[in-house]
Amino acid sequence: MEAENDWAVKYEETTDYHWAVVSAENTNVLVGRAGQVIPEGPQIGKGPWGFEEATKITNDECLIKSSFDKPRDHCIKHPANCTKGLSFSIWEKVSYKEEVLNVHRTHDKHYILSTGGDYDLTTKKSYPGFALYHQGMDLVAVLSTGVDVWELRVKGQLENETWSNIGVRWEVHSNDPTLPYSERGGLELFVNAMKVGHSVLPMERPGVNETANDLGSWAEGRVLTPDGTWKGGPMDAPIILIGCHRNSDDLTFRYFRGQSVAFDELSIWTRKLEINRTHDESLYFLGGYSKYLSMYYEFSIHIKHSEVEQAVDLLAQFEDVSSEEWFEMMDKVDLEVPSQAAAAGFVVEKYATENSSLETGALNADNLTDWTTSISFESNFPRTLQQKKDFIAQKKAFSVSAKLIGKANVKINERAKYLSRRFTILPVVSSPLTDSQQNVDGWKSVQLDPSEEGSSRLVRAMDNFVLTFMGSANIDHDEDYPPFYDYELSDMTIHSKAPGYTMSASKIKPNKFQKYGDRLQINGFYTSHPVYPDPLWNEVDETIEIPTKIPFVNQTYCEEKPFTLLTTVYHGYGKMAPLRRNPGTVTPKAFKIDSKPISVKIRVNPDPNTDNMTKRFDTDCAIDEDAMKYSPVKLRFYHTDFMTSKRKLLWFDNELKTNIELRRCVVYNEKFGIYGGWDASQCTTVITEQSSTVCECGTFGTFALIAEMVEDPFVEAEDNWLVVMKYIGYTTSIVFFLIFIIVVILSSRLWDMFHLMRLNAAICMLLAHISMFLAEIPEIREDRKLNVIFSILQQYWILASGGFLCSETLATFQAVTAGIIGGKLMSYVPIVYGLPFINIGTTIYIYADDYGRDPRAFIGWENETKWVFFYLQWPLNIVAAFLSLVLLINLATPQTRKDSVMETLTVQAQGLAVTVFIYAATWGFAYPAFMHFPDKEWANFYPIFALLNSWLGLFFFSFMGIGSNKFRRNLMGQYKQKSALMVGYMVPDKEDEFDVMDETEHTDGGQESPSSDDIEPGDGSRTLAALLQLPSDIDDIPDGDYGDGGGDGNDGGDGE
Repeated sequence: MEAENDWAVKYEETTDYHWAVVSAENTNVLVGRAGQVIPEGPQIGKGPWGFEEATKITNDECLIKSSFDKPRDHCIKHPANCTKGLSFSIWEKVSYKEEVLNVHRTHDKHYILSTGGDYDLTTKKSYPGFALYHQGMDLVAVLSTGVDVWELRVKGQLENETWSNIGVRWEVHSNDPTLPYSERGGLELFVNAMKVGHSVLPMERPGVNETANDLGSWAEGRVLTPDGTWKGGPMDAPIILIGCHRNSDDLTFRYFRGQSVAFDELSIWTRKLEINRTHDESLYFLGGYSKYLSMYYEFSIHIKHSEVEQAVDLLAQFEDVSSEEWFEMMDKVDLEVPSQAAAAGFVVEKYATENSSLETGALNADNLTDWTTSISFESNFPRTLQQKKDFIAQKKAFSVSAKLIGKANVKINERAKYLSRRFTILPVVSSPLTDSQQNVDGWKSVQLDPSEEGSSRLVRAMDNFVLTFMGSANIDHDEDYPPFYDYELSDMTIHSKAPGYTMSASKIKPNKFQKYGDRLQINGFYTSHPVYPDPLWNEVDETIEIPTKIPFVNQTYCEEKPFTLLTTVYHGYGKMAPLRRNPGTVTPKAFKIDSKPISVKIRVNPDPNTDNMTKRFDTDCAIDEDAMKYSPVKLRFYHTDFMTSKRKLLWFDNELKTNIELRRCVVYNEKFGIYGGWDASQCTTVITEQSSTVCECGTFGTFALIAEMVEDPFVEAEDNWLVVMKYIGYTTSIVFFLIFIIVVILSSRLWDMFHLMRLNAAICMLLAHISMFLAEIPEIREDRKLNVIFSILQQYWILASGGFLCSETLATFQAVTAGIIGGKLMSYVPIVYGLPFINIGTTIYIYADDYGRDPRAFIGWENETKWVFFYLQWPLNIVAAFLSLVLLINLATPQTRKDSVMETLTVQAQGLAVTVFIYAATWGFAYPAFMHFPDKEWANFYPIFALLNSWLGLFFFSFMGIGSNKFRRNLMGQYKQKSALMVGYMVPDKEDEFDVMDETEHTDGGQESPSSDDIEPGDGSRTLAALLQLPSDIDDIPDGDYGDGGGDGNDGGDGE
């Protein structure tokens, strides 16, 4: 039989009476059990899928509709006038109580609707009208013409908390024996457009006497018509009561629903809907709800009888089955029955391969619960359009497969004969873990939202499904069931293989298990298993080895209990697994799963003969992870990325190309965070080779090998204001460094030891600034060789700058605290210029693979590479800052007693101290500015460092240049020319006195006249002082005034 093409028509196109919202029109009143009016009226809720609002009636409420008949329509008032028959339907959603399942008790009637149709066997009276009600598990339809009464009772046709359509059609029966029973009329009942019952003949009339050929008769009551006792305003027939019942003799409303219920789409046809070769008008009951709804029930019948091919053929008739419609069909299958679940699994698998419109690419699950209700296709997380499509597709398909393991009914001590059927659905359930681009994109889109658990939920659900059902196996039953169960070995084993996984599971007793040795190699164990050998593990490259004596928290309590061992290799899960981690053991944020994850799990099974065991087994029979460290699970993972981890150095073009820092063994810790994460605390990486890694883990769970990725060098773009200020600062600093250098070089009067140290410091800082300024050029930063060159230049000149500041601080400290002035320049120079070479060499020797990779061209990207630089720079800065602080404190008690010299030292020390403090602060901020710690949240210190460093030349010139009276006078050209030789003797300026002090060593305030050994050719002042044998208080005549400025430049005095 084929239906016409347009049979899914709307109610308004076919009905004689239709209420889209039951309470919308022709409703006089909502009354309570006592007949009182409820002024608030009924509540409005959500109707069946595809419709809109529905009417909700709560406990002890009844809706009265009246005066809705059309002119000249006598059928609607009295069924006896329905010469063409009568049909009606209504949608109902009800929450049943458990008591309806008790077939031994007497159940009350709970009416769906009534027009007063009833009968009373005691009074032998019938009341015209029709009615529909529940009584226990029965669905009952009644229609009375007054002369005859039809009653049809069917059992268990409606589902809890589900919208169901109930349709009834009737016509006076025919006694024509040539007609098939389906065409003889009578009362028929339909649920969701499927016929579930048919009563051709009416009930036997009271007083029937077949011997006397007396058919008997009913006493006909009146049609239900309101009288003055009805509250709620004037009412006229016809009357329809929704949620209660009353006949024309009743004085009150009866048989209320007694619980919350929703109704929708009340429809009446004043004719019998026809079913013939060209038309199937029973589908009008659905009113266009879904053209697939009748198919759903036919599908469920095929599944119940394991008629897989018929179910697939039925689906093939509807090529555009959507996910929502597929969900509806699966709801009609009793998935708690293993045979039906298995058959449904085969249908899903076969149909999915033939019809791509059925989205079976993903799944989400939880442990043996109906968790499909928790799956939401809506998400407020920001995604691109394509990501949203991937998200919705994955979630929908995920829900389809979820139904296969979402409603599982675990039985205690289930025999292998029946239990083995449970696992046939696993290949379908695992379809979202198959290595396909659709699954990878789908799961990645789902897992963009941290509030979504993602694919790990499915892995956990599959593992729990197998562990739970295998744990329910009866391994004491004395009947073997090959190949799954062997009584003598007390062993039940199952194998399952699909594109997404290879799985084996066994329930066994510990004493039997330990006979295989101290340690068990899983691959060989299952390949030659004594109960169920299977070669599927020969196709698995990974190897797994476990101890046979399992350590438990309560060893005495658990060691003799049977347990379930599950071993699963997930072939595609690694590409779509969530990348949540324990940051305490897996530090880098950037990592990937570099192997096929493997689940190795043990679960001790409760004794079914002992009550309240679950809690103790969960706690006492947990794995003792401390003991497991001495007999761990050993796994060999094969890499999915064959790139060698970053462990050895080649140089530049020949260096090892890899983005993998190292490989680490991990286990998925379900206790970490909300949804768990990869944790390395229980696993040890034994050895890593080119293609594989061996791991040992002191626990059971889902294991994997992760590849910690080399973090790509990256710095955030600088703000425009910072770039401008930095460039202005570099330019200004370079200018002031040049001015300082030129002034000192051109003025021989500044060639004392202290100013020559400052000259060297200025030159180093100038070159460091030029190097850093040029390192801002993108081409230099991006070219590895240029990056290395400028990294070397910066590292060298910065360290040399710090070295000369530290040296001058030490020299000044000695001058103030020990009175040692001069003669030490050549002691400092080779040390200061030599130390940076050692530092650079050490850095390159250890970290050459990283040197020159910093995006700012500053040494290297990794923190360890920069640490070598800071190991020298910071001690120099700390020593200089400490000595500067002590120096400032000791200026009040100097060892040099000449006031004129001390005044110059004081000014010089103050300027030096300020410069040292600024310099130390600058390179203190350099640490957080250049170091990167992805796991730590802290402010961006680079702008502070960049500003201080770029303007360092201005600070240097201000405090170490202008801050020196001697430098300032040379700069301004204010030195007075003195001619000591012509006038004999002139008291020198205070600054000039300092020129000779740096050539004479003073200890404890004492002074020594220069000896003949100190007199050198060309040193006019020394020669004159020696020849004239000037007294000690005037041997400080500035040699510059008289000498020619010659000398070998070994120290401050020699330089002059």
